[in-house]
Amino acid sequence: MLTRCMIIEDEPLARDILRTYISKIPSLALTAECSNAFEAVAAYNNLRPDIVFCDIQMPGLSGINFLKSLHQLPSIILTTAFVEYAVDGFDIGVKDYLVKPFSFERFLKALSRAMNPATINAEEEQPPGYEGKNDSLFFKTSQGFSQVLLNDILYIEALGNYLSIHHGKQHALVVKGKIFSVESTLDEKHFIRIHRSYIIAIGHIKTFSQNNITLSNGKTLPVGGYYKRSFLNAVYGTGIIHSQ
Repeated sequence: MLTRCMIIEDEPLARDILRTYISKIPSLALTAECSNAFEAVAAYNNLRPDIVFCDIQMPGLSGINFLKSLHQLPSIILTTAFVEYAVDGFDIGVKDYLVKPFSFERFLKALSRAMNPATINAEEEQPPGYEGKNDSLFFKTSQGFSQVLLNDILYIEALGNYLSIHHGKQHALVVKGKIFSVESTLDEKHFIRIHRSYIIAIGHIKTFSQNNITLSNGKTLPVGGYYKRSFLNAVYGTGIIHSQ
């Protein structure tokens, strides 16, 4: 039996991402897409979906207020660009929230909280981790969304309310967001927090000591005291360290 899904999202590219991820799960059926909460009222009443992917911030009627208006709630997964807004959703029993940008792996984790994990089978061509060339994140910019391949990311730097995504290109991509939000979307087998201001790609480590890391592009970054133990455990756990 297919699980019926509904997307309520005012950003077209965000809808595209959710549609693509849903299409990779054979047990899911996308029954409706709505660009605002007003459209969603009629669609929801007609279709009664099992899972609703709902943006929080939308013009006119917020996702939270729309969900509060429903008499019988489905499984709800919130989508938002700012984690602080997601807290409101737990008052109405949401299953999980996805902080944009989110990876396919993070999408699967949310889905497993909304339905029986045994029924979730991603298509075989979806590779594990970030080894496939199509594994990427979409970062919101003033022009829309920019796609960055996860294999290209060297490190992510926190700049107050912004993030600088260093991805091997001439210029870093600067987007609005908090480092803890993007950290939750990344696979810990491939990325690790080494400092309150830095997340690095383990595969791009060139040399390291207890206090510093040099990446493949020659950039040297500090290792914060709080993160030393977890960093060392991570790099030894990957098998990239070989002792004589």
